[in-house]
Amino acid sequence: MAFEGCELMASYRRFKSHLLMVLAQMVYTFLYFITEASFNHGMNHHVYITYRHILSGLVMLPFAYFLERMENLDIRNTRGMAKVVGTIVSLASVITMTLYKGPAVTLKKYPAQLSLTAWMSFVGGAQSAVFTAFA
Repeated sequence: MAFEGCELMASYRRFKSHLLMVLAQMVYTFLYFITEASFNHGMNHHVYITYRHILSGLVMLPFAYFLERMENLDIRNTRGMAKVVGTIVSLASVITMTLYKGPAVTLKKYPAQLSLTAWMSFVGGAQSAVFTAFA
């Protein structure tokens, strides 16, 4: 019995990337059908993009929180307050650059990739919501 379990795990490890590719394609197909159904029922394209960004941020947030080390932040300390202000200034600068020139800056290596993905999704959702409100 233990031999069969070991053999099964070896097969799983061998075909893990293939299984994940098939799963990703199934999710993309499901997303395509949801998108088509939404547009056929009259959903605005801008509203759909806003929902999609916010949903992707909510999906990525638990992975970023549990799989990457999150930094403890003490906002009563001057260092903690400086980090908060620096983060707000950085986000404002990125949003300004994106709205002014478009997304031209790419990152080669970022240590917390899941957190970056979650932040990009939330910022994209906020930008889409503002655009949808004025479009």
